[in-house]
Amino acid sequence: MKKAALLVALMVAGSAFAGGFSLGFKLVELPTYISGSTAYGTDIPMLRLGSALSPQFRVEALLGYMKDGYTVEVGGTETDLDISMFTIGGSAFYVVANPANTVFSVGGSIIYGSGTVDPEGGTDEETSVLAFYPVMRVDFAIPGAERFALFTEYGARYVSATTSIDDDEYKFSELGTFGSDMIIGGAYYSF
Repeated sequence: MKKAALLVALMVAGSAFAGGFSLGFKLVELPTYISGSTAYGTDIPMLRLGSALSPQFRVEALLGYMKDGYTVEVGGTETDLDISMFTIGGSAFYVVANPANTVFSVGGSIIYGSGTVDPEGGTDEETSVLAFYPVMRVDFAIPGAERFALFTEYGARYVSATTSIDDDEYKFSELGTFGSDMIIGGAYYSF
């Protein structure tokens, strides 16, 4: 009974401190396979659990998994690849402006991914990815349904990825810009 009371007290204190939670998703493009100096990437859907620590500061935890297959050409030969990747990360945002049904914020994300590549007729290959996203973000709530919001992100991005094949390692790194595909980068519901 004491453990249950302690758990309830911690949950109430956490809710009072955090101010509110949101649950949603976002898409993040990451390299999933490196061949030579070429990176092959895909959009990874990530579950997003957010919390408003204060009216001006928000944090979110990110968790994703993807499984995909596609064909690449290596040395003039086409090879089928089955790829799976698990990703985890976090984001923090500072609210700059909050006009009606819109939130403008700046912040960033850090995402780590680890996966395997299973080439047709070959041995499994390991891929690891680390990405940093300093971003600007705009959240749009629908009038009358303010608990549901869509958001878009844009800004800079640094990605470093390594694919290990037997004793060989292929590395890729890139510093560039990005924007949400199809304008919408994700959605969430606040409760």
